[in-house]
Amino acid sequence: MRKLQFYIDYLYYLLFSKSKYSIHSPFVYDFIVKVLNDKSSKKNQNFNFVKLKYSKLIHRIINYYNLKKVLNLKDIKENECLQTLDFIFFDIMNSNFLELFTKEKNLNFFHNKSIVFIYNIHKSKEYNILWEKIISKKKITVSIDLFFAGIIFFRKEQVKQNFILRF
Repeated sequence: MRKLQFYIDYLYYLLFSKSKYSIHSPFVYDFIVKVLNDKSSKKNQNFNFVKLKYSKLIHRIINYYNLKKVLNLKDIKENECLQTLDFIFFDIMNSNFLELFTKEKNLNFFHNKSIVFIYNIHKSKEYNILWEKIISKKKITVSIDLFFAGIIFFRKEQVKQNFILRF
């Protein structure tokens, strides 16, 4: 039953995901053209545990937005102190991930140009629900669902929008 639901979710994604031609947000269009569709990148060695195409995407995001403070929360300890960060990688299956997004005060670690890359957002029904809760947070203005990963932005100048993009 679990696999069947996964395939149904993936079919939904294929049917409703959009390309650059149907996106009207200048910021997201720019992201698609200059980051998502750019294939001239190498693998990021710090993220070699994810699929190759996502490791390359992470590398392109970090380089394009010139992000300096990068954190991989796959290896973070439970009581480790967070600071203001530019880019954070989460695997949604990590229990520390849930802690970060359930407490509203923790969202203060993210600034206007912060980007959060969340892996495995559709791995199970519970993770689907968690993804929906995360993108409903007021401070999160742009979310991009790539099916196997999600990307969120905290841009104050942008109207809140959620996108499902083909990748």
